[in-house]
Amino acid sequence: MIDQATVPQVELQILRGRAQRMRRAVESRAFLIGTSCDCDLVLTAKHFPEVYAYLVVRPDSVSIRHLGLGPQLVVNGRPVTDARLADGDRIGTGPFEFMIHIAWSSRTEPADIRPFSRQPTSRWISKQGAVDMGAMTSAMRLIDDIRTALAREPQAMRRPA
Repeated sequence: MIDQATVPQVELQILRGRAQRMRRAVESRAFLIGTSCDCDLVLTAKHFPEVYAYLVVRPDSVSIRHLGLGPQLVVNGRPVTDARLADGDRIGTGPFEFMIHIAWSSRTEPADIRPFSRQPTSRWISKQGAVDMGAMTSAMRLIDDIRTALAREPQAMRRPA
């Protein structure tokens, strides 16, 4: 069993793709990746959806989930829909490649990891004005993952509302 005081420090390194900062700290439980300016990592390729995938940081694991739209998500050369990540894993999609860095360290004080780094403003409506059920289902999975991660977390680690 993992000590609940152990919290991963996570960083995403951009190996292929253009960016001003080639390393991004993952400072939230749900780190969104997509083309929306609401995402934590904004992709500049037009064939990606507003929210393409997300990282989930839990006290005992880090995982990635593809929301089903856009190019295939690959972890260490294997196509995935969702996968648990380890330090040094390579994540690829379309013209982008990333490496995940996970450092486990004991903490004596609660981690300052927020449920969201930004308030999402994306709408789940198609250009024709109809509700996109696939996107809605993906959004519900994201919300469920976040709620599950928060429910498993000790009360002492939660950030006050």
